[in-house]
Amino acid sequence: MKKGIDIKSLIIGVLVTALVFTIIGARGKNSANFDTITAKAIRIVNQKGKVAAILASSSKGNGLEIRNGKGKIMADLINRPSVTTLTLYSGEEKPACQLVSFLEEPRLYGALFIFNHGKIAAALQSLEASGGMLGIYNQHGKQVARFRSNKNGDGVIGLFDRYGNPGWAMKVSPIEGGKE
Repeated sequence: MKKGIDIKSLIIGVLVTALVFTIIGARGKNSANFDTITAKAIRIVNQKGKVAAILASSSKGNGLEIRNGKGKIMADLINRPSVTTLTLYSGEEKPACQLVSFLEEPRLYGALFIFNHGKIAAALQSLEASGGMLGIYNQHGKQVARFRSNKNGDGVIGLFDRYGNPGWAMKVSPIEGGKE
């Protein structure tokens, strides 16, 4: 009695295995189209297979978070009733800038906030009655300067002390006769 591998059985086994893999993997290049994908997170890997980014549902509410490969938050997009925010974070996981839209029917307002180590440094906002406003803040988060338009459309400048208390303000006065 001969003990060895039957060559016919080996070939049949290889062909059956190849057929199974062909049937399982028989999909075209563009077959990865889905109507809906449900996932708690999507991990994106680099060329070496290491996690480069994570897209996940936000821990702050309705929205998305983008985290780097080490799990630190880099950005989030949050949608709450009447307010949507897009926040970019520094490597310290503190806000670096934030874009905000406020919806108060029928008006839509917008704002851009710039942060320094998580504390507000500047704000650019739309205002319902007058147009826009630019605010500058000190290292303690207190507003020290404001540039805005008033209800009449005139420019207004305000300066504040280090505690945010009003110090000086001036409104642009129309020039007589419209000429200098």
